[in-house]
Order: sequence, then structure tokens, then C-alpha cells
Amino acid sequence: AFYFKNTFGIKDSVEKMKTDWNEMATDMYTNEVKLKKGAKEILTLLSQNKIKTGIATSNSRELTQLVLKALNINDCFETIVTGCDVTSGKPNPDIYLLAADKLKVMPERCLVFEDIPNGIIAGKKANMKVCAVDDLYSKNIEQRKRKLADYFINDFNEVINTFERHGH
Repeated sequence: AFYFKNTFGIKDSVEKMKTDWNEMATDMYTNEVKLKKGAKEILTLLSQNKIKTGIATSNSRELTQLVLKALNINDCFETIVTGCDVTSGKPNPDIYLLAADKLKVMPERCLVFEDIPNGIIAGKKANMKVCAVDDLYSKNIEQRKRKLADYFINDFNEVINTFERHGH
């Protein structure tokens, strides 16, 4: 907020800007964010097969819990790690390593689903397999995502199909 205030000559206080941004984010995460195709189904399938799931996000804990509740998936994850829980954000691997530790799973046994290059890089640095996920907002860098990741999916139904074919 300080950077934006100074760079763009915004007259509002830094505190007012942060409050406004949080209100806008709250509205967006509550009313506009939708699950990717097949996401709810894959979460159900993983739960039925006793496969641990976690979230490692740069978002705040408050916004993360808000969107999980709005999407009715707040009980689908064993752990949630946010940017507030680590000192270094993505592309450093800290957030993924902490999530694996909380899940009591070795990093090399984890599969990360990511839609941004810094997250893909972080997952790879954590010694995890990474699946890039198609995303409208990062369509212009899809080739970079494909190059960085181990796998690429257009939606989670592809994961469900693979899971069912190979029995996970």
C-alpha cells in the first residue's frame, strides 16, 4: 500500500488503502471465486481413499477460510498453511515444506497443484511433484507453466480419470 500510495500519488492513507483492498478481496472471495471443474469431486475422492490434503497459500488465513467456507469445502483439508506462517514466500519452498511437515508426509511423496510459476518453482524446490493447472488469469504464461511443472491439467476431472484408471 505504501508503494502504491507513493508511486501513484494516492491521497488515501495507507491504512484506508489496506482496509479497502481487504474489503474488495473479501467480496471477491465470497461472491466471485468458483471451484475449478472437478475440484469438489477430487477432494471427495481423496478423502474416501484416506489421502491427506493441505493448502499452502500466499493468501491470508482469514481470506483462505472465507473462500473455503463460501465454497463449502472448509472440512476437506487436514492442514492450511498461509504466507503468515513462513518467513519466505514463494518461490521459496518453505510454505510447502511446512505443509508436508504438518501432514506428516515426506515432501517427495507430495503432489502440488499450482497455477502460477512462483508456486511451481517453490514446489519443485521442496522436492515435490508439481502439476500446473490451467487458469484463465495466467493463460498468457501457460507455456512457462508447462515447462516448469511435471504435469499439466486443464481441470481436475483429468486427475480423477487418472486416479480411477491407476487406483491412485
